Amino acid sequence: MLVDFQIALADLTASPSLCRKVRRVPETLRDRYDLTDKEWRRLIGIAASKGMEANCMLYRANRLAPVALNLPETCEAIRDDLNRLISAY
Repeated sequence: MLVDFQIALADLTASPSLCRKVRRVPETLRDRYDLTDKEWRRLIGIAASKGMEANCMLYRANRLAPVALNLPETCEAIRDDLNRLISAY
């Protein structure tokens, strides 16, 4: 079950929309992952914490920075879709 906890934490960090969904519907975690009650409660607390928003922003910045630094022309070419594509990446 620890593996599911770690995967869920990584998924929450990578997906602000998943965090918002878990805040609204905590059972989302039980539907997606095999968690103990303690792990489930801990993840709900993490998703609801103010620090999680900053964590998600740092994750996205760390994903975007190498792309922006190494592929500036590509970023310019896909400007309108950049947010969506970086989220998918």
